[in-house]
Amino acid sequence: MALTSRQRALLVIGLGGTIGAVSSLLAYGYVQQLLDETRTELSANNRMTSVAVAAHALPWGTVLSGDAVRVVSFPSESVPDGTFPSDDELIGRVLLTPLASQEPILVSKLAPTDVTTGGIAAITHPEKRAMAIKVDDVTAVGGILKSGDHVDVLTTMSRVLNGGESATKLVLGDITVLSTGFDSSSAKEDESLLSGQKVSRTPPTVVTLEVTPHEAERLSLASMEGKVHLALRNPRSATTVTTPGATVSSLFEAQRSDPQRTSETVSRQRRIVRDRPSD
Repeated sequence: MALTSRQRALLVIGLGGTIGAVSSLLAYGYVQQLLDETRTELSANNRMTSVAVAAHALPWGTVLSGDAVRVVSFPSESVPDGTFPSDDELIGRVLLTPLASQEPILVSKLAPTDVTTGGIAAITHPEKRAMAIKVDDVTAVGGILKSGDHVDVLTTMSRVLNGGESATKLVLGDITVLSTGFDSSSAKEDESLLSGQKVSRTPPTVVTLEVTPHEAERLSLASMEGKVHLALRNPRSATTVTTPGATVSSLFEAQRSDPQRTSETVSRQRRIVRDRPSD
């Protein structure tokens, strides 16, 4: 039976409505799937993990207690390796390095679990010794030394050579500074150092160095028989050198052996002075 024009129009409208409804349902399902995937991704990115951090600035050698540790939430993707989710395993542990406020406490910054005594003993290498020497603001590199620095040790002795001549010799190289007399007593000063802020300090009178037993003997003799100076090393320098030492006469030997170079140096200095513009 042939459809009338009215019936054909209604059929077309019905088919169009059905196709539109199906398309809408498919589009809605696709959009919902995208939204679900987005929510899952956002939830994963915003997942938080509990991390134990320093409640305030803590100097090295600190024996951790409940008021020194707090637990905060960190984005899971930003949590470094070696953290602790609570303070359960931290109470009684000893810090090997200073920590800034809110800094995560890592297992690499803690002494072994069998070390329960804080202070210098906790951070001294098992095969080395902590030895203190007297210094002043000059011999201790202007008072800028801090724990963790590496230094060379020089000593100047009077009338030790034939003829009663004084001499200076580098006796120890690449020695670790354990303490400078003030940096283990004030957490506030440690926090200032870690944050790069300027802090007024009194130059240390004692510096504690980490040495082997043999180095301890040399250091003791050098400090008792002469005047010890410390030379600060670049932290990236790992080489040690052997020097012949210096005497009063050796300071001028190079100039005596090359008088022409000495004359050229003096002439150049005179030209610089002569060519300098007047005020």
